[in-house]
Amino acid sequence: MTPDGIINIYKEKNMTSHDVVGHIRRILGVKRVGHTGTLDPMATGVLPVCVGRSAKVMEYLDTDLKKYRCTMLLGRSTNTFDIWGEPEEETPEEAVNRITERDVVSALEKFRGRITQLPPLYSAVKVNGKRLYEYARKGRDVDIPEREVFITSLEIEDMELGRGYDSWVRFSCECTKGTFIRSICHDAGEAIGVHAVLSELERAASGVFTVDTAVTLDDLRKMCGYTRETEPHGGSIQNGKQNRSGALSDDVLAMLRPPDDVLGMFGSAEMKPDTALRLINGLEIERRAYEITKFPRYSRHDFYFPVREEYGRMYRLYSSIPDDMEIPGRPEGVQWYPERGGLRFIGLAEMNEDNGHLVPVKIFI
Repeated sequence: MTPDGIINIYKEKNMTSHDVVGHIRRILGVKRVGHTGTLDPMATGVLPVCVGRSAKVMEYLDTDLKKYRCTMLLGRSTNTFDIWGEPEEETPEEAVNRITERDVVSALEKFRGRITQLPPLYSAVKVNGKRLYEYARKGRDVDIPEREVFITSLEIEDMELGRGYDSWVRFSCECTKGTFIRSICHDAGEAIGVHAVLSELERAASGVFTVDTAVTLDDLRKMCGYTRETEPHGGSIQNGKQNRSGALSDDVLAMLRPPDDVLGMFGSAEMKPDTALRLINGLEIERRAYEITKFPRYSRHDFYFPVREEYGRMYRLYSSIPDDMEIPGRPEGVQWYPERGGLRFIGLAEMNEDNGHLVPVKIFI
C-alpha cells in the first residue's frame, strides 16, 4: 500500500522543515511529500507533513491558526531577531534591571488582535521573486513589505526579571498564518525600551494538529524498521516500497490522517455511488442529486481577514462507494481513504450559486 495521508511530525532543533520532508521521503519511500508551514531551523514542534495524494490540500490551509510557546531574552538585539543572529545593539544592564512586570504586561498588550509586522530580514518571505535571506546573505538592500497578521490570544506564562541579560519572559500565542514570533519579540523589546530577542520557540499546534499527538522522525523510523544509521540514502524512490518488509505497520497507518480532517471549514455533501462516479469523471451534478450535510463555515461566518471567495462555496464530497466498484481510467483499482460511517471521502467541489450544481475541483482518489 502506498502511504497516503497527513503525518503530525514533531520537528526537532537543528534541522529545516525541508530536511524533515527529505527524511520522510526516504523513510516511507514516497516522492510526493510536502510540509504545511515552515518552522525555523532552531524552532521545535508541530509540523504537519502531507504524503501522497494528501498534498492536494496544502493550498487550502491558509485559515489554519498556529499556536506557539516562546521565550524572549531582554537587553539585546540581533539581525535575525533571535539569539542565533549577529549582535546589533545592547542595552546597559542597569536599564534592563529596571524593567518591571507592569512594563512587560503593558508592552505585550499591544500585540493582540490585528497588528502590522515587519518580517525579519533573515526569513523565507519572498520579495521580487527572491527570499529575504538571499538579499541578506549577499548584503543587498531591499524594501521589506509590512504585513498584517492577527493575534487571537497572547498570554504571559512566566517571567524572571532583574537578572541583566539573563532576564526573560515566556508567553504563548495563537495567531494567523504568516505571523513571525521573532518579530513579536523584537517589537516587544522596542516597546519595553530595552531590546529583546527570541531564545526558544515551540509550535504547539497547527490547525487540528497538536503537540501531544506529534511523533518525532526517530519514532517514525522505528515504526518502519529503521534507525538513523540505516535510513535509506540516495537512489531512486519508488511508490510501493515503504520499508524493508514492504508493508507499513499498523502504527504508521494509524498516524496517517485523511485530508478531509483539515478541510473542516468547507461544507460537506453526500450522494449515491453513481452520482459520485460522475463527479470523479469531471462532470457537475445537479442539486437534486446530492444532500448537503454541512454548510461552508465562511458562507456564514467571517475569518480575521478576507478569505478566498470560493471558500464560501466549497464542499467535501462523500459517498457509500463499495470496495469493488470499478472506476474508469483506473484499471489497477483505487486506494480509498478509510470509511467513516459507511462513507468514503471523494474530493472537493464548488457550488454554482446560479443553479446549485456541484462542479468538481479536486478529486482525491
